[in-house]
Amino acid sequence: MVRELQGTGQGMAEANSPRENVRALQRALYVAAKRNGRRKFPALYDRIARPDVLRRAWEQVRSNKGAAGIDGETLKAIEAQGVSRC
Repeated sequence: MVRELQGTGQGMAEANSPRENVRALQRALYVAAKRNGRRKFPALYDRIARPDVLRRAWEQVRSNKGAAGIDGETLKAIEAQGVSRC
């Protein structure tokens, strides 16, 4: 099954795992941006705020023992408030 990234005509193969889903999204966005450098992504927030994308990002940060970001939030603080809230 192939999903289409809105407005690009660029299809994304249906992926099987969260990691593959995120990678497919990254690739489709990359290709769309390279094809048209002036392209805007009005629905980007909806795409990156998906639970599978956020979960994968959390797994990567956690595995890298990521440092606090610009907002000063540490891994410990995020875990204390509940990862599912992020």
